[in-house]
Amino acid sequence: MLDVDAERNRIAELFTEENGNKIVEYFQRLSKVMSMDLGQTMFNILPKEFDEDFFKEAAALLSEVKKTLAFYDGLRDDLMKAFEQLKTFASRVDEAYRFDEEHLLPIALEIFGSVPFPVTTEYVPILKSTRSKAETIARRLYFDSYYSFVITDFFEGLHHGHYPRQCGICKKYFLMTSAARQKYCTGYAPFKVKGKAITCRKYAARINRKELADGNPVIRIYKNRCSAIRVERQRVKIDNALATAALALAKEYMQLAKNDPDYANGQYETDMSRERLYAEADRRLNGK
Repeated sequence: MLDVDAERNRIAELFTEENGNKIVEYFQRLSKVMSMDLGQTMFNILPKEFDEDFFKEAAALLSEVKKTLAFYDGLRDDLMKAFEQLKTFASRVDEAYRFDEEHLLPIALEIFGSVPFPVTTEYVPILKSTRSKAETIARRLYFDSYYSFVITDFFEGLHHGHYPRQCGICKKYFLMTSAARQKYCTGYAPFKVKGKAITCRKYAARINRKELADGNPVIRIYKNRCSAIRVERQRVKIDNALATAALALAKEYMQLAKNDPDYANGQYETDMSRERLYAEADRRLNGK
């Protein structure tokens, strides 16, 4: 909802020759004030260059210029950092047993961490709709960086059941607003069928890749267990050595289950339980 035109106009009005000259004049006048001798300071004898209103106006202008330059100077890094983390989250969504806040939040915290950043909040009246005359209270947030804005938006969305996914057909990212295990977006596939455009979901169904309610149970169990191991390692419930060994063992069991249907339908889920997996990993670590 960023008003790009308004921001472009703000930048154009901020970085003008007139404002540049005002800042130069501010520093010239300030240098005169700063070079006052001790006697002038004691008796508060200010030079003619001092103008309180001008100094306040110029200082505010300079502050806005510095904040704007700092924001755009860090914008590229903020965008890249947020994008890479959001891509990682989207790639690990299927590790969750259910796509709700309770199960997605541990994955998000592992990727983004819980490092605080400053956010200024105010409550303002806004119209309930474009056609409404009645007002309601809205919360307006001010961020010190674009990264803090993106991550706040992500966690607010996650709290309300919204999360990003990557389409398995067109590879574009889309926003989910339910706990359904939807793998494909409703946009159009990069392929045509008999010369006609087709949605990604319909195309997946045609090539026998229709999404299943629970997905591949072998992969689902593996991803759920790996996610739980990473969370416990982050919370220091297990040490790094045991976590690494357990992750390697889980991958070994998963690969065996993919190649051995009897194992997949029998012992696999038991071996992937928390107790059995940690016990075996610990046994291998200590050579028992």
